[in-house]
Amino acid sequence: MLLKKFSSILFIALIAVISIKSILNCYKIALIRIKPYLETKDPDNLSDSFTLISSTYGSSNKLSKIIGGAKK
Repeated sequence: MLLKKFSSILFIALIAVISIKSILNCYKIALIRIKPYLETKDPDNLSDSFTLISSTYGSSNKLSKIIGGAKK
């Protein structure tokens, strides 16, 4: 019984860690995508980066529920 409970807690913690890493990696990619804009000043490059940041923000809201559920 104790082992089963521990396994469940460990699994939830693992999901939370993966969720956090996913959010951070998406923001890293968005920052990498803004570099071409800084080099060329092409507005399309800036738009691509903002689109990625926006979708990452939406995903992070969903993942935050998973992370929040892990602390229970």
